[in-house]
Amino acid sequence: MAAFGVSSDAATAIRTALGWRNLQQILICPASSLPGTSFDGFGSGELRSAYIAAGIEAAQRILP
Repeated sequence: MAAFGVSSDAATAIRTALGWRNLQQILICPASSLPGTSFDGFGSGELRSAYIAAGIEAAQRILP
């Protein structure tokens, strides 16, 4: 944060005061490609349900 004129110690104190914490990012992807595009689910409830089911299955496979 030196670019903003804040020392490293001050930046740490600010983050601590705000409750800032580093989060782990986990990529969750279905095992196989889904039909259509990311926008096709807006027009098809059936496709949207398939996308959601694939996402839940992928999350259950990856997350503890």
